[in-house]
Amino acid sequence: MSIRLFKHTRLLHKWLGFVSAAFVLVLSVSGVLLMHHEKLGLDKVLIDGKYLPNKYFLASAPDQPVQSIVHSPADEKVVYVGTQRGLFRSRDAGGHWTELKDGLLNQDIRALAVHPSRPDTIYAGTAQGIFKSEDAGDHWTDWFEESSGLAHPAINDLTVSPEQPDLLFAATAGGLFVSRDGGETWEVSFKGNDEESRDARTARFSSAIPGVLYIGTAGGVYRSDDGGKSWEKKWDAVAEDVFQLVSLNTEPEFFYLATGHGLYKSFNGGIAWTQDREFGGKPVHSIFVDPGNGARIYAAAGGRLRYSQDGGDHWTEISIDPGRNVSSDAALPASLPVARILRSTHPSPSLMAGTTAGLMISKDEGRHWNHVSLGPASPGTADAPRKMDLLKLATEIHTGRYFGSYFYLAVDLATAGLVALVFSGIVIGAYRAQMSRRKKALVEKELGVDMIIDIQETADDLSQESRQVHDMVEHINQHLEKCKSIYMRKERNEIEEIGRHVHALDKKMHHIMERIGEFEKISQN
Repeated sequence: MSIRLFKHTRLLHKWLGFVSAAFVLVLSVSGVLLMHHEKLGLDKVLIDGKYLPNKYFLASAPDQPVQSIVHSPADEKVVYVGTQRGLFRSRDAGGHWTELKDGLLNQDIRALAVHPSRPDTIYAGTAQGIFKSEDAGDHWTDWFEESSGLAHPAINDLTVSPEQPDLLFAATAGGLFVSRDGGETWEVSFKGNDEESRDARTARFSSAIPGVLYIGTAGGVYRSDDGGKSWEKKWDAVAEDVFQLVSLNTEPEFFYLATGHGLYKSFNGGIAWTQDREFGGKPVHSIFVDPGNGARIYAAAGGRLRYSQDGGDHWTEISIDPGRNVSSDAALPASLPVARILRSTHPSPSLMAGTTAGLMISKDEGRHWNHVSLGPASPGTADAPRKMDLLKLATEIHTGRYFGSYFYLAVDLATAGLVALVFSGIVIGAYRAQMSRRKKALVEKELGVDMIIDIQETADDLSQESRQVHDMVEHINQHLEKCKSIYMRKERNEIEEIGRHVHALDKKMHHIMERIGEFEKISQN
């Protein structure tokens, strides 16, 4: 590794550490606050709105494209509406609405299914998987995505078996997936033979034959008689580019197919089909047949809503024209493409149309419409208090709703950052260890040369000093000989004693000089 690459790696490692630490710290702190919110009294601590995003202080406005509408099988007054920006519930047939988002991490609600025998159990299909609530949408406790076997988490449609309550099917662009345990685990039920047949758009159980399931794909209609284990392609001549399928509990079974080539009808179990002349070859995106009256049909095509009271023999156009018969203060486009249709009869007949501009409700079979305000879109009044309790803020941050759709990107980036942090740390550690070994070898090499030089210099100094001492001893002996000739016997005896000591010293000096000579030879080698 070059030194330049090492510097870049170290800089990346540092910033990845900062970002990952910040992300983990935010989630950890918010999690601790939520665990101890009662003791800390977080619901009583208010945060000034000027520090929070405007999305928490927006008034209602009708500009949310509606993608799904269902009502509770136990009570038609309970209606659920899924939009691109959230899920809403009404308990009074559309009079008042409540946004449901506690635990619902994705707001792009593409499909809804209510359990036929447990109406408080609801499944919401989103672009990020399926969410489940067991208390009528107040809390969403389960989230099913890739880890549970749902390999294609972008959901087009959901359906629950009326005979087997835990049998759930999800239609996706990657095929049909089935769960036999209420959504906990998933497996592929149908994946098609080509790209068109793999694109499952709708899944519906037969209303006339128990256990029979139909799916509509971009490549046609397929039928299963054994709970999704085996499939047979049906009605090749008419059923292509299918958007929606309706089965009626009649004998023989009636079918309606909304396709990209018009509306098709069969009144003999699919043996013979007719194309409705009212629509010709125009795409029909949505169709609804009144469960209480099979002859009452609503169909949406080309931005228009049509209505028939005789099974599709004659049609009447229902105009959703804000200039003529829509009651609303908002400025709406003249043509509102209808995506979903729902009709209820309790407590009074009402018609709901999910459009690209929001939810429309009519109490008089479509002669007049009211635009329903569902979710946030426009700023509130200046006088309205902009406060939020700390508990809600901590919940929004910990569940990711505070960050919106960027939360999933942040999770992915943080995960990738942690992985990169580990690898960059290993690379940096290995590089530092390599550099440490090189430096140690270099130091040892330099230290060895210096020691040899020091030893050589020391040996030279010792040799020179030993010669000087030897010369001094010789000089002392000369003086002692002179003293012997001058002094008396007593002094001469002392001088001789001194001479013997000097002679002994001289012998030791000779021995030291020999050893120094040997040391010089070793040091030179």
